Amino acid sequence: KKYYREKIVFDSEPYASVPAYLLIPKGITFPAPAVLCFHGHSDPWKRAGKDNVCGLYRGSASRKKMIKTFNYDYAHKLAENGYITLAMDARGWGERKPGYDRWRFRDGCDVNFVRGMLMGINPFTLNLYDGMRCIDYLSTRPEVDSSRIGAAGLSYGGTLSLCLSALDERVKVTVVSCALSRFKTYAIDRGDTCGSQVIPGLLQYAEMEDLAGMIAPRPLLIESGKKDPFFTVESALKAFRKLKRIYAVLDHGDELDIDIFDGAHRFNGRKVFDWFGKWL
Repeated sequence: KKYYREKIVFDSEPYASVPAYLLIPKGITFPAPAVLCFHGHSDPWKRAGKDNVCGLYRGSASRKKMIKTFNYDYAHKLAENGYITLAMDARGWGERKPGYDRWRFRDGCDVNFVRGMLMGINPFTLNLYDGMRCIDYLSTRPEVDSSRIGAAGLSYGGTLSLCLSALDERVKVTVVSCALSRFKTYAIDRGDTCGSQVIPGLLQYAEMEDLAGMIAPRPLLIESGKKDPFFTVESALKAFRKLKRIYAVLDHGDELDIDIFDGAHRFNGRKVFDWFGKWL
């Protein structure tokens, strides 16, 4: 391989350990730029998490096929292209899935969202918090240039990348793949979301493009598949048109781009490496 893979575990808060893989390319000059690579929702029962984005199929032919179909191993590909990458398990996936995989015919995200609401706990914000602690961890590594940290993700991973970048200005460059839409379209009209992606009451105040606009003027690349059945290209383009106005008002139009590709729900990657190469 062109990189070293380290398994790391750190505590983001008491009783909450975050398992992750850190991929460090061989033969690069340190300190180097790093990219947080968030996994998507994937199969609601297998919930593989960080393994997918690192290209680890553990001898499973079906997992290997799935990774290829969704071009899911973007942490692996970015590491091969010279970027340090960090891929964590979000709460409910990978090594953190116990408690989310108990209900065979129900999505654990939905069940645990209801349970969390009873106690005033929101699963999505907890995963965002862990993402911020990942940036803290990267900043402690001598191999990492803490002023050059990016974020990328597919689907739920794209939603995490979008919201983390909106909230934490330490993320300098962002790629959101097959996740930009409008809350009204995919969550209300289509009912196509899960309890790990919901911020209660948010739509009273903001649509998804408003959150994405908080990333401006930092560089933001959107990917959208023409055949994506979940985050449709029509909804993505509606959101993107408002994003363009936000970036234009700030006179940073070059820092925003969209790649509309002829495919379905997958990480495309056609512009991603040049995007990070230009801005990170």
